[in-house]
This record gives sequence, structure tokens and C-alpha cells, in this order.
Amino acid sequence: MTALYIIGGIALLIALILLLPITAQIKFKDDLSLKIKFLGITVYKLKEEEKEKPQKNEKANGDTKPPQKEQGIFAKLKAKYGFKGAIKELFDFAGKVINKIKPQLLKIKFRKFKLDLIIVGEDAAMTAIEYGVVCGIVYPVLSFIDQNLNIKLKQINVQAGFKHTESEFSTSFDVKANALLLSIIAFKALKEYKNFSVRNEL
Repeated sequence: MTALYIIGGIALLIALILLLPITAQIKFKDDLSLKIKFLGITVYKLKEEEKEKPQKNEKANGDTKPPQKEQGIFAKLKAKYGFKGAIKELFDFAGKVINKIKPQLLKIKFRKFKLDLIIVGEDAAMTAIEYGVVCGIVYPVLSFIDQNLNIKLKQINVQAGFKHTESEFSTSFDVKANALLLSIIAFKALKEYKNFSVRNEL
């Protein structure tokens, strides 16, 4: 009987842990940055900054070359498709993930949602044209999120960068849910990301 009590106690403890709320802080600029907090303590941290690549070639004097930095996901997409194409790929991916995990998303809380998107073309005319195209990509996804999910899209900044020299994109938000629910979401999102990664050769 003692063994059964111990096993039952352990099972109950695991169940309670899985049902306790966890906060995931997600940021994306050039790459994904993720921090997971449990009871106010950071238990996992992922910061995919530009990684340095070691150089095998050496200079004549024997000194090695400065290490190169590996590009993040967005930089790779931008190099392959251009800024507009990179945004299209990312929001297409986001839309597919949302459709896959919509039942789970309805049960969790989103906070501090921010989106900054500045579109800059070769000149003022191209800036206006590309701004219109990017809005056509971004706003249908944002509209779907606003109408169907428990997310308040308050800090959205999508603008034509007439006074800027370079296009910019970044987003961040906090997610609060229990560990079991977040695990299901992560599993489904990862499967979709694998398809996205293969398709874009990341």
C-alpha cells in the first residue's frame, strides 16, 4: 500500500505541475528569442542571435580571420525573397500554425502583443506600392487573430517608411497557459515549422 501511495502522490504532483500556469515570453526580430517562466522563475531560455561561424582560412601572417556571423531566419528569408517575400513567408507560416492550434489558442491568454513593421522601397513611389502589398499580406492574418483568438492587438505599427532608410520587422508577445497546453501547442507548431524550414531551405 505504501508504494501505491507514493506512486499516487508522484502522479498527483506531476498532474499539478502540468496544470500550473507557465508564461512564455516570445520575441522575433531577426531570429526567435524565447523565455519560459514557471512560478516566476526562468526555467528555459532560447536566444537565437546571429551565431559566429569559425573560419578555417588563415592569413599569411598566421592570424585567423574574424569569425563570421550566421544569419538568422528572417535575414535568410530576406536574402532569398527580399523583404516583401520574407514577410509573406512568415505570415503564411503564422496563418498555417494558427489554423493548426486554434482550439488550444482559445484557451490561453496573450499579453503585451507588439508588432512593428516599416516598409521602405527604392523611392517614395515604390515605398507606397510595397506598403500596400505588405498590408494585403499582414492585415488578413491580424484580422483573423483579432476576431477569433483571445488576443488584444493594441500595439500594432505598420507604416510606410518614407523617412526611413531600411525596412524593419519585429514582434513580441507573452503567452500564459498550463504546461500541458503549451506542450501540445509547441508540438503542433514544430511540425508546421519543419515543413516551413524544408520549403525555404533554412
